[in-house]
Amino acid sequence: MINFIQLDPNGLCNAGCWFCPVSSIGNPKDQVAQMEVELFEKIISEITFLKGDLINPNLNFIYASHFNEVLLYKHFESMLKVLNKYNLSLCLLTNGVPLTPKKIDLINKYKPAVSMIAVNAPVYEKRLFEKRTGMKEVMFDKLITNINYAKDNLYNPEVLLLQINGINEKSNIEKLKNFPDLEIAEMERQVAIAKALFPSIKITEQWNLIDRAGLLKDVMVNKLPEGEVVGCSSKRDTDWLHISPQGDVFLCCNDFYMEHKYGNLKDKTIKEVWFSQQRIDVSDNAFNTICKNCASAIIKK
Repeated sequence: MINFIQLDPNGLCNAGCWFCPVSSIGNPKDQVAQMEVELFEKIISEITFLKGDLINPNLNFIYASHFNEVLLYKHFESMLKVLNKYNLSLCLLTNGVPLTPKKIDLINKYKPAVSMIAVNAPVYEKRLFEKRTGMKEVMFDKLITNINYAKDNLYNPEVLLLQINGINEKSNIEKLKNFPDLEIAEMERQVAIAKALFPSIKITEQWNLIDRAGLLKDVMVNKLPEGEVVGCSSKRDTDWLHISPQGDVFLCCNDFYMEHKYGNLKDKTIKEVWFSQQRIDVSDNAFNTICKNCASAIIKK
């Protein structure tokens, strides 16, 4: 049964955060696309129809978070209309810079189409902002302004939270490269600064960073289990449906280039794709390729 859905209508990001492949590789060229509203509605309609069958009947939201910035989607307002029409909502992950007052006003207009806004920024110190996010330092002031507007004007303040990515002593990092000034204490410091700036907003620490199945080997390297891969601890192959801006269905969020595809929803239904032989073949192949380099791999005992 599908318990989680990641549907990304936009393939572009305006940032290049140090823990993301976009910082060193850029956005995948063949996926820098804008999903047509008609395709988006087709997919959302199918999701609603399949609830209680192939899809968990309690699923009431989707994620948009595959190395992109969903607020750059040119049909953002139309997307909110569609979500409202089918009684689904969006868990929105953003770097915060495109979270403008205009976008907040749209979110308020179509409440509750957005049920969570997670501002995912690694630092709240202006001096480190450009180095850690890849965005110009001047954008830091915009980030702070946007968060303050969201805090004061969102239809439900509890929708907003801050996620601070970093490392600590619990992080599964074997090596950290090209960041000699990045200290374990940095995340703790950023959390303290963010709490001082925004005492009323919930703040979470994202310390369990992953090297995206080896794609970030020039930045950081996870400690990997050794042996035959027999599954995924995150259940990306069994519990998740991942959909690209082009309508491709792919296996895992760590598949940055979306190479492990097993169908396209422009010409197939979710059910046809999910129960296809191609999905089985892609999954088997992944266990011998991308999954062997992933910290989430389950190893045969």
